[in-house]
Amino acid sequence: ESPLEVPFDVWRAEGNAADGAIGWIARNSSKPDRNDAPDAWVIQAGTGWSRDNLELERGDVCDQLVGAFRSKIEIVAPDTPIPTIIDAVAHRWRYARVVTPLGQPFLAAEEKSLFAIGDWCIRGRVEAAWESGDALATHLLAKHPL
Repeated sequence: ESPLEVPFDVWRAEGNAADGAIGWIARNSSKPDRNDAPDAWVIQAGTGWSRDNLELERGDVCDQLVGAFRSKIEIVAPDTPIPTIIDAVAHRWRYARVVTPLGQPFLAAEEKSLFAIGDWCIRGRVEAAWESGDALATHLLAKHPL
């Protein structure tokens, strides 16, 4: 309902904590060109917690992650009231985290006319998807300069 006054726009769990209820938090409304946007937060559950709670009802997921978020805010900003939450939605990215990546930046068919790229080639992060596409582009440009 109103901006949350905390000392971070992004927080990432480290080490064993990354398997907890919260693996990553970001103030979505802090991204460039979103000055008029309402205060919006994305809470990504930790890998272990997600695996253990994959079939939990969406409402229960929201309740648990919002509760974990409130606990985190109480630790980093103990005197900060949490504004009224006007909307919360849970979404399962059931296949978002690759367990065993391919181990190379892209996959090529034997005749080298069909390629597959993605985060699953390197590691399960959006940055890895970009790296995979960049590696293929570099490979193709080396074979077929413009």
